[in-house]
Amino acid sequence: MWPYPGRVCPVRTFAPGHRNGGGYARQRASGQEPQETPRTSPSDELPAASIPAEDPQSERKAEGNGCAYTLEEFAAAHFAEINRIREEHGLSLLESDPILIEMAQERIGEYRWGHKRADGSQWYTIFGEYDSDLRAAGENWISSGNDPYSQMEAFIRSEGHSANILNQDAVYVGIGVQWNDEKTAISVVQLFAK
Repeated sequence: MWPYPGRVCPVRTFAPGHRNGGGYARQRASGQEPQETPRTSPSDELPAASIPAEDPQSERKAEGNGCAYTLEEFAAAHFAEINRIREEHGLSLLESDPILIEMAQERIGEYRWGHKRADGSQWYTIFGEYDSDLRAAGENWISSGNDPYSQMEAFIRSEGHSANILNQDAVYVGIGVQWNDEKTAISVVQLFAK
Protein backbone atom coordinates (compact mmCIF):
# COMPACT_ATOMS: atom_id res chain seq x y z
CA MET A 1 0.00 0.00 0.00
CA TRP A 2 1.14 3.49 -0.85
CA PRO A 3 0.46 6.00 1.96
CA TYR A 4 0.54 9.16 -0.25
CA PRO A 5 3.87 10.53 1.08
CA GLY A 6 4.92 12.61 -1.91
CA ARG A 7 4.55 13.28 -5.58
CA VAL A 8 5.60 9.88 -6.85
CA CYS A 9 2.68 7.78 -8.00
CA PRO A 10 3.28 4.07 -8.52
CA VAL A 11 2.03 1.95 -11.35
CA ARG A 12 -1.49 1.05 -10.33
CA THR A 13 -2.87 -2.38 -9.68
CA PHE A 14 -6.62 -2.85 -9.70
CA ALA A 15 -9.08 -4.42 -7.32
CA PRO A 16 -11.27 -7.18 -8.76
CA GLY A 17 -14.45 -5.67 -10.12
CA HIS A 18 -13.03 -2.38 -11.34
CA ARG A 19 -13.82 -1.75 -14.98
CA ASN A 20 -10.14 -1.88 -15.93
CA GLY A 21 -7.68 -4.35 -14.50
CA GLY A 22 -9.73 -7.39 -15.46
CA GLY A 23 -12.90 -6.26 -13.82
CA TYR A 24 -16.25 -4.81 -14.65
CA ALA A 25 -16.09 -4.02 -18.39
CA ARG A 26 -14.53 -7.33 -19.32
CA GLN A 27 -16.97 -9.24 -17.12
CA ARG A 28 -19.92 -7.40 -18.65
CA ALA A 29 -18.63 -7.96 -22.20
CA SER A 30 -18.11 -11.69 -21.55
CA GLY A 31 -21.58 -12.11 -20.04
CA GLN A 32 -20.23 -12.74 -16.54
CA GLU A 33 -22.02 -11.17 -13.62
CA PRO A 34 -19.95 -8.15 -12.50
CA GLN A 35 -18.51 -8.44 -9.02
CA GLU A 36 -19.13 -5.59 -6.64
CA THR A 37 -16.04 -3.68 -5.56
CA PRO A 38 -16.30 -2.28 -2.04
CA ARG A 39 -15.62 1.36 -1.32
CA THR A 40 -12.05 1.97 -0.34
CA SER A 41 -10.74 4.18 2.38
CA PRO A 42 -7.79 6.55 1.97
CA SER A 43 -5.60 4.02 3.77
CA ASP A 44 -6.35 1.36 1.12
CA GLU A 45 -4.74 1.19 -2.29
CA LEU A 46 -5.27 4.19 -4.52
CA PRO A 47 -8.43 4.07 -6.63
CA ALA A 48 -8.33 3.15 -10.26
CA ALA A 49 -9.84 5.49 -12.79
CA SER A 50 -12.71 3.75 -14.49
CA ILE A 51 -11.15 3.78 -17.93
CA PRO A 52 -12.60 1.60 -20.67
CA ALA A 53 -10.49 -1.56 -20.85
CA GLU A 54 -10.40 -1.48 -24.64
CA ASP A 55 -8.46 1.82 -24.67
CA PRO A 56 -4.85 0.74 -25.37
CA GLN A 57 -3.54 4.11 -24.20
CA SER A 58 -4.86 3.47 -20.68
CA GLU A 59 -2.39 0.63 -20.17
CA ARG A 60 0.83 2.45 -21.07
CA LYS A 61 2.53 5.81 -20.92
CA ALA A 62 2.29 8.03 -23.97
CA GLU A 63 6.05 8.15 -24.33
CA GLY A 64 7.62 10.77 -26.55
CA ASN A 65 4.50 12.89 -26.81
CA GLY A 66 4.73 15.16 -23.78
CA CYS A 67 2.96 13.12 -21.09
CA ALA A 68 4.95 10.81 -18.83
CA TYR A 69 1.90 9.32 -17.10
CA THR A 70 -0.60 6.61 -17.80
CA LEU A 71 -4.23 7.56 -17.29
CA GLU A 72 -4.24 5.47 -14.10
CA GLU A 73 -1.15 7.25 -12.72
CA PHE A 74 -2.63 10.63 -13.60
CA ALA A 75 -5.85 9.83 -11.72
CA ALA A 76 -3.86 8.44 -8.78
CA ALA A 77 -1.82 11.64 -8.57
CA HIS A 78 -5.00 13.76 -8.47
CA PHE A 79 -6.48 11.54 -5.75
CA ALA A 80 -3.31 11.71 -3.64
CA GLU A 81 -2.98 15.48 -4.05
CA ILE A 82 -6.62 16.08 -3.09
CA ASN A 83 -6.09 14.15 0.13
CA ARG A 84 -2.70 15.78 0.82
CA ILE A 85 -4.30 19.23 0.49
CA ARG A 86 -7.28 18.25 2.65
CA GLU A 87 -4.95 16.86 5.31
CA GLU A 88 -2.94 20.12 5.30
CA HIS A 89 -6.19 21.95 6.03
CA GLY A 90 -7.19 19.61 8.86
CA LEU A 91 -9.97 17.92 6.87
CA SER A 92 -10.80 14.25 6.65
CA LEU A 93 -9.36 12.31 3.73
CA LEU A 94 -11.72 11.42 0.92
CA GLU A 95 -12.52 7.85 0.00
CA SER A 96 -12.96 6.32 -3.41
CA ASP A 97 -16.15 4.73 -4.65
CA PRO A 98 -16.26 2.64 -7.84
CA ILE A 99 -19.67 4.00 -8.88
CA LEU A 100 -18.46 7.57 -8.41
CA ILE A 101 -15.37 6.80 -10.49
CA GLU A 102 -17.64 5.46 -13.22
CA MET A 103 -19.74 8.65 -13.03
CA ALA A 104 -16.61 10.81 -13.26
CA GLN A 105 -15.41 8.83 -16.26
CA GLU A 106 -18.78 9.39 -17.95
CA ARG A 107 -18.56 13.10 -17.12
CA ILE A 108 -15.08 13.42 -18.67
CA GLY A 109 -16.62 12.09 -21.87
CA GLU A 110 -18.97 15.08 -21.75
CA TYR A 111 -16.22 17.61 -21.00
CA ARG A 112 -16.78 19.65 -24.17
CA TRP A 113 -19.95 20.98 -22.51
CA GLY A 114 -18.13 22.06 -19.34
CA HIS A 115 -20.27 21.69 -16.23
CA LYS A 116 -23.35 20.88 -18.31
CA ARG A 117 -24.43 17.50 -19.61
CA ALA A 118 -24.72 16.68 -23.31
CA ASP A 119 -28.49 17.26 -23.07
CA GLY A 120 -27.97 20.71 -21.47
CA SER A 121 -28.87 19.62 -17.93
CA GLN A 122 -26.67 20.39 -14.93
CA TRP A 123 -23.62 18.23 -14.11
CA TYR A 124 -25.13 16.80 -10.93
CA THR A 125 -28.02 15.13 -12.76
CA ILE A 126 -25.67 12.21 -13.39
CA PHE A 127 -26.24 11.12 -9.77
CA GLY A 128 -29.86 10.27 -10.64
CA GLU A 129 -28.73 7.92 -13.41
CA TYR A 130 -26.89 5.49 -11.12
CA ASP A 131 -28.20 3.09 -8.51
CA SER A 132 -26.37 4.67 -5.60
CA ASP A 133 -26.99 6.58 -2.39
CA LEU A 134 -24.24 9.07 -3.28
CA ARG A 135 -25.23 12.74 -3.37
CA ALA A 136 -23.47 15.46 -5.35
CA ALA A 137 -21.00 17.64 -3.45
CA GLY A 138 -19.06 19.33 -6.27
CA GLU A 139 -17.36 18.96 -9.63
CA ASN A 140 -13.99 20.19 -10.86
CA TRP A 141 -13.06 19.99 -14.51
CA ILE A 142 -9.78 20.93 -16.19
CA SER A 143 -8.81 20.67 -19.83
CA SER A 144 -5.79 18.89 -21.18
CA GLY A 145 -2.48 19.03 -19.37
CA ASN A 146 0.50 16.76 -19.03
CA ASP A 147 1.27 17.35 -15.35
CA PRO A 148 -1.32 16.46 -12.69
CA TYR A 149 0.43 18.62 -10.09
CA SER A 150 0.20 21.81 -12.17
CA GLN A 151 -3.48 21.00 -12.75
CA MET A 152 -3.98 20.67 -8.99
CA GLU A 153 -2.16 23.99 -8.42
CA ALA A 154 -4.57 25.63 -10.88
CA PHE A 155 -7.53 24.17 -8.98
CA ILE A 156 -6.22 25.47 -5.67
CA ARG A 157 -5.72 28.98 -7.12
CA SER A 158 -9.38 29.02 -8.18
CA GLU A 159 -11.84 29.92 -5.43
CA GLY A 160 -14.63 27.66 -6.70
CA HIS A 161 -12.43 24.66 -7.45
CA SER A 162 -10.56 24.86 -4.16
CA ALA A 163 -13.92 25.11 -2.35
CA ASN A 164 -14.87 21.74 -3.85
CA ILE A 165 -11.56 20.16 -2.82
CA LEU A 166 -11.91 21.57 0.71
CA ASN A 167 -15.65 20.88 1.03
CA GLN A 168 -16.19 19.63 4.60
CA ASP A 169 -19.31 17.72 3.53
CA ALA A 170 -17.50 15.69 0.86
CA VAL A 171 -16.77 12.06 1.76
CA TYR A 172 -15.88 10.57 -1.64
CA VAL A 173 -14.10 11.62 -4.82
CA GLY A 174 -14.09 9.98 -8.24
CA ILE A 175 -11.52 10.96 -10.83
CA GLY A 176 -12.33 10.73 -14.55
CA VAL A 177 -9.46 11.02 -17.02
CA GLN A 178 -9.25 11.16 -20.81
CA TRP A 179 -6.51 11.66 -23.41
CA ASN A 180 -6.84 14.57 -25.81
CA ASP A 181 -7.17 13.66 -29.50
CA GLU A 182 -3.40 13.80 -30.05
CA LYS A 183 -2.69 11.63 -26.96
CA THR A 184 -0.33 14.34 -25.66
CA ALA A 185 -2.28 15.55 -22.62
CA ILE A 186 -5.00 14.46 -20.21
CA SER A 187 -8.25 16.16 -19.18
CA VAL A 188 -9.63 15.49 -15.70
CA VAL A 189 -12.97 15.59 -13.91
CA GLN A 190 -13.01 15.40 -10.11
CA LEU A 191 -16.48 14.43 -8.92
CA PHE A 192 -17.14 14.91 -5.19
CA ALA A 193 -19.94 13.22 -3.27
CA LYS A 194 -21.35 12.80 0.20
